[in-house]
Amino acid sequence: MKRLKQYLQRFLLWIGATGLLLSMVACANVDQDEYRMPTETERMFTTAEQLGARAATPSDYQLPDGNYDWSVQSDDGNLNVTCNASVHAPQTSLFLAGASGEGFTQPQITGIFRYLFNGQAVATLIGKNVQTKASVQEQLDQMKQILQENAYSDYGFTKEEYEEAIARQEAALLAAPAASEGERISTDGTLLPVRDDVQGNYQALEARTEAGDTLSVRSAPANDRSQLPSTCRFERYGAPEYNMLDAVSVQGGDPLPQAAQGKLNRTLSEAKQLSDGLLASAGTDTTCLAAYVVGDRQTGNADGLVQAAAHYAYRFVYGRIANGVPVATDAWTEDDSVSEYPWPYEQIAVIVDDEGIAQFQWVEPVTVQNEETDRVSPISFPQATEIFEKMIPVIYGSQTYSANPKIDHMNVRIDVNDIQLSMLRIKNPSAESKTGLLVPAWVFYGTIVSQTFWNDGTADSPNYRQGMNGAEGCDFAPGPTIVLAINAVDGSIIDTSQGY
Repeated sequence: MKRLKQYLQRFLLWIGATGLLLSMVACANVDQDEYRMPTETERMFTTAEQLGARAATPSDYQLPDGNYDWSVQSDDGNLNVTCNASVHAPQTSLFLAGASGEGFTQPQITGIFRYLFNGQAVATLIGKNVQTKASVQEQLDQMKQILQENAYSDYGFTKEEYEEAIARQEAALLAAPAASEGERISTDGTLLPVRDDVQGNYQALEARTEAGDTLSVRSAPANDRSQLPSTCRFERYGAPEYNMLDAVSVQGGDPLPQAAQGKLNRTLSEAKQLSDGLLASAGTDTTCLAAYVVGDRQTGNADGLVQAAAHYAYRFVYGRIANGVPVATDAWTEDDSVSEYPWPYEQIAVIVDDEGIAQFQWVEPVTVQNEETDRVSPISFPQATEIFEKMIPVIYGSQTYSANPKIDHMNVRIDVNDIQLSMLRIKNPSAESKTGLLVPAWVFYGTIVSQTFWNDGTADSPNYRQGMNGAEGCDFAPGPTIVLAINAVDGSIIDTSQGY
């Protein structure tokens, strides 16, 4: 699937260079000379204040009375796109504002710490040696993989610089202890500074209760050269390994799935109240994008353990609210795929079972800058759908073919179930730091399932994957994923794999 990702990136650049896109789109009030692929969106960082003269009202969006209903199939039948989607737009004016990846603030972590531990005795590890051989080896393996894929430039390194960083990591591996030699002391959730020659300077917290519950935080500034994501993770000791294998989307009033009945006694509203309280404790304005009932069924892919689900929980996926407007996110659940991105989109998820909060993960919090530009008037929904209907067969149709002579074809099935006019963060492509802009965007959420068919007549199992970048997939639906994102200011396509 990584070959698909590389192919698509070349394909998008080719479209931008040839002007094919300009000949395909004829949207009223959208300047075709300005309508191009994301290679040109850098101009928005210097001309943002000129892009909107007035604030739009909800009537300007021209939303449909019901769902957006549309479908298309390629001539060869290998691409099938179906849309039966609810359409949402904010009641407040949209805007352009600066955004950066500054990591977590101390008040955010303090609020989370107090909410989770509520007066319990909590210790943290301090001392010179805080990384064991196992943790250093894991980082080294990831770095070697990045070098092998020639992806070091995505993290701001030249090949020579990255080889030097690997050499330092190999030296650190030799010096690292098998077990941590640090000292455990009581903590109130204060982030501690860490100086690392390989990963740069950042703040961290490794907190553990006497019962074994853990809160792990890594918070790096926007100019962190390692470009590793800032993360905050909580795990309750002994909690089942909940996953999305058999996840069922639920809303208020829905009955529990048959398999979960008798194994999950907490109601959806009770669980959401607990989950919402955790996010509120961080002083962060969020909205719940989706809720699922999940189980702990194991397939044996990771450790050979195969078992039916014995426990069930609710999994809540959140998005940020910025100045009253939702911020779009790709709720991909695989940590490996997150680390491949030059600047991952913010992800927030909470799992609640009958015992309370079992897991919590927050990746790459966005810092919204105060310098907000004039309010802008986005393109209307009919304009956005015209672009969508023109481009979706072009972008995803290319992914039904492969240069591999052993592959006959690939089948791609797309189901769009939700469309939101929201803010979407785009990265400044000329900056090595995590800096960019929040722009209004029409975001088409849904699921993408691909299947490979080989010349010998065999076929791989269908798998879910993340949007237009062609990233590696999995055998379960990961949650709300961005099928296509359209910049609502100029109508350009935002490549979420690159962040601009």
